[in-house]
Amino acid sequence: MEPTQLKDLYRPRVERGAALLDEHRPRWWERIDIGRLDIRSPENCILGQVFEEEERAEGPRRGSTPYDYGCEALDLKWMEAIEHGFFTILRHHRDEEHWDTLRGLWIEAIEERHKEGGGQ
Repeated sequence: MEPTQLKDLYRPRVERGAALLDEHRPRWWERIDIGRLDIRSPENCILGQVFEEEERAEGPRRGSTPYDYGCEALDLKWMEAIEHGFFTILRHHRDEEHWDTLRGLWIEAIEERHKEGGGQ
């Protein structure tokens, strides 16, 4: 798939995910360390970073990660997390370009919100 096609595929998903976070975790982008952002990591992905403090405060749960905690807090099932740009489309989970595209689009969404001074 061409880079433009990948962006077209994932951009609406990231926009949905960012809007969901805007609604439920205002100023969520301030919790993201872009340097450690790794969409594949349950600790360093968007949900992992947004929800890590809440998950830590609640105490460790067996088999749980900050990503899992975030999905639960937002009431997202696995496929809904994909539809909101928090994970790559399953059949492409081994394709580096898909992960890189998602990461880049999330960085754009974060930078946009920083420039706007707040989002919602």
